[in-house]
Amino acid sequence: MSAVESGGVLAPVRAAGRVDLADVLPSWRTLAVFLVLLAAIRLGYFALAGIYPDEGYYWLWGRNLALSYYDHPPLGGWMHGLTGALFGDGIL
Repeated sequence: MSAVESGGVLAPVRAAGRVDLADVLPSWRTLAVFLVLLAAIRLGYFALAGIYPDEGYYWLWGRNLALSYYDHPPLGGWMHGLTGALFGDGIL
């Protein structure tokens, strides 16, 4: 049976031994559960992980905002300043 005979030009052609992509991939619900589980693991890791040694250095940049720093562009300092203003100076 050709694609045109089965209902249109883009309709899938099922030949003997041919596998559709939908037969191989998991359902969207399985993927959603996997992504939620992965996000929960990452959030747990972030909550329990220690502070990276350079974070104190970047925190100082956030407290003293400038247009440029000695060896880095200002994005790190500005992001730390923004998150500090929104969420306070806690670990998270």
